[in-house]
Amino acid sequence: MSLCRYRSWSVSLRAIVAPTLREYEDGAQQLTGPLVAFLNYGFASLFVISEGWRELKIPDERIANVLSEDHLEVLRRYRNGVFHFQRDFGDDRFLGILQAGTDTLRRVKELDAAYDAFFAPHEPKPNVRLIEHWVRSGE
Repeated sequence: MSLCRYRSWSVSLRAIVAPTLREYEDGAQQLTGPLVAFLNYGFASLFVISEGWRELKIPDERIANVLSEDHLEVLRRYRNGVFHFQRDFGDDRFLGILQAGTDTLRRVKELDAAYDAFFAPHEPKPNVRLIEHWVRSGE
């Protein structure tokens, strides 16, 4: 299924970012460089996966419970902000996901976990070592 390819790319991004993100959890350091790019692409990819999910009409109760129309709209706008030129980096497409509050970020994590549960048996594990040196060199 082609949707697995999009999910695999998203998982690969998360596998690269997750270890480094732990260093920033206390908020003392600001995220910069490739880490920000991977986070943006990772969040935006959740909309692409969700869009395909809806189009294919795949039944899964856990995903259906997290993927509301409002949540999908926030993800769609974020994806548009990431992949379409925005003159103003303070554009609502970027800030909307943050302004929606902790509930939105919690739901992003829940959606990601729900996709993990569904796709894990079908996708290969990413080999992060192939590009890890490139990511770390930009920090």
